[in-house]
Order: sequence, then C-alpha cells, then structure tokens
Amino acid sequence: MMRDAAKDLFDIIIVYDIDRFSRDGSDIISETKFLKCNYGVDVIDVRGTFDTRGSHKRLLNYLKAGISEEERIHIAERNIGGRITKAKGGLPWCANLPAGRGFDKANGKWYINELGHKLYALLQRYADGEPLKQLAEEYGFSSPNVVIRNVHKSQLSGVYQAVFDAPEVEYERKPVINLVIPVPAVPQIITAQLERRVRERLTHNQLCNKEHYKKYLLTGLVKCGHCGRALICHENHGHYYYRHYTNAYTKKSCLYNSIRADLLENQVLEHLTEFYFDESAYKEAIKNALPTNDDRDALLKDIQQTETQLSEINKGISNFVRAIEQGIDPSLLLDEQDKLKAQSAAAEKRLAELKQNT
Repeated sequence: MMRDAAKDLFDIIIVYDIDRFSRDGSDIISETKFLKCNYGVDVIDVRGTFDTRGSHKRLLNYLKAGISEEERIHIAERNIGGRITKAKGGLPWCANLPAGRGFDKANGKWYINELGHKLYALLQRYADGEPLKQLAEEYGFSSPNVVIRNVHKSQLSGVYQAVFDAPEVEYERKPVINLVIPVPAVPQIITAQLERRVRERLTHNQLCNKEHYKKYLLTGLVKCGHCGRALICHENHGHYYYRHYTNAYTKKSCLYNSIRADLLENQVLEHLTEFYFDESAYKEAIKNALPTNDDRDALLKDIQQTETQLSEINKGISNFVRAIEQGIDPSLLLDEQDKLKAQSAAAEKRLAELKQNT
C-alpha cells in the first residue's frame, strides 16, 4: 500500500473500521500522517469516526486511535490469558506442540510421537559413544544441529515449562514477563540422567575435541587481504592450502587463489613469537618462580628433621608391639598407641608435601 501510494496510484484509503488499518494506536496516527504529508493520501473509515481530510476531526481521530489501541490490549489479554489457563490445565496452549510430543483430542492425553521415539533412541546411542553425524543421518535428521537444538531448547526431560512473555499484557493484575507455567501432563522423552550424559558429551566435543582445529591451526582466524572473506584450509593430494571459494552464488571474484598451509602458519607463528613473546621476561618469570639456594637448603633441612621425627615415632610404635608380646595388657597402651599412629600419619603427610616442593 505504501509503495502504491508513493507511485501516486490512489488519493484516498477507505477502511471498514480504523482498527482494520492497524491495531496499534501510535501506528494509526503516524502512518496516516505520513501518507497525508508525503503522498497527499487521506484515510477514512465508513463509519465516519476517522477522517484525515480536514483538521476539524483531529481530536476524534486521536480518540479513535486510542480506542483501537485499548481494544488491541484487551484482545491480547484474552488471548494470553486463555493460553495460560490451558497450560495450567495440561492442554495444548498454542499451535506448535512441544517437540517430540503429540496430543490426542479424543481422550485428552499427551503422548510421545515418532520424532520423540527417534530422539530417545538417537540420544541413547550418542551417550554410549556413537558419532552424532552418522546417527542424525540414520534417523532422518537434516543435520546434527537439529538434534543439538532439540537437546538445548525442547525440554526433553523433567517437567515441561511453558514460558509466556507479553509485557503489555496483564494476567492476574501482573505484567506477563517471562511467566513460567509448569505443565506436568507433557511427557518427558528422556530421563534427566540421560540428558546429563548427552550434554556432558556435547560440551566435551565443543571444547576439547576439535581435531580439525588441531590439524588446521589458523582455521577461522585468517582472512583474505583482497576481499576480506575467511580462509579455510583444505587437503589436496596430501598438501594443505588455505583458500576461499568463488562461485556464482557468492557473486564475488577475487584475484587471490590459495596459499600453502605450512608457509602461512610458519609466518604467523614467527610473527607472534617476535612481537608478542618477551623472552627475557619469560626467563625472569621462571627464575622468580624457582626457589633460591637458601630456600632449598631450608627445605632440605625440614625434610631431614621430619624424617628423624618419623623414625622416632616408628621406634615408639615398635616398642609397644614388643611390650604386648611380653604379656603387657594391650588395653593399657591403646590410647598412647593411637596417639603415636596419628603423629606418624601427620609426619608422613608433611614429608610428602616437602618432597613435592623440591
């Protein structure tokens, strides 16, 4: 409509009611004013309550726009309120059902659909160690990212929570801002334990299992100096090259073709070493971290004293053993024996710590 108005195809717009033009009051005023000022197009409704052809109805126009805005808010409140009530009652609250679940209208019950069963079987095998890419292809998913998105977004385990966010709308006299409604009737697809295992493996693969980053050091980190596009490393007959593709889809051409990976990586590493690695400061830091000769002598002295103390404690324990063999009542020596054993354990721990510091 705006494009046709700019082409001067009409000079007036007639609507049944101004709320058919827009539900937003500010949009009604701003858009009709824009049409009038820029294209000379007037807007009227058949009821005669909105008319931009003269200034005598300006106040009525603003009033009608405000009424349309108020009606929009009431419609939204009824809509959101009804959805919240359905969610509380365990019924579907929107057209898009939770992933992997279906709802049988005949008996009013939720069930796990085919997608849910596929996700359960796939994630069970993935948690046991099978690769996600092959599993996604086997179970008919377009890519592994679809499975990952379901794991993170679809609440596959636990009590499903419906979230409503409509700040302009009030429910029970409170703005609807990230309102969470538990829906226990929605069945879980996987257990919380299985979901934890899956997430742990996804996190590990994301952070620790980047084999292609280890193979190609500069993947995603270098760009073409001519066109600015990222360079990707590829293998060609046992040799590695950083390059970007130029084809009909990108509609970009570049004089640059490729560069051997070993040449580029060596140059980059030499540059980083030269400009960002302070060898003298590195050696000074190592020197400061190592103990001095005096500290080392003191440490060796502590070790010698601790070993002597431990030897004396062990002799005391041996004396108790010989005394028991000679017929002394063991009950008379238990407290002292336990004390010596505790001292022995403390001395052994102290000795181990000192030796580790050397």
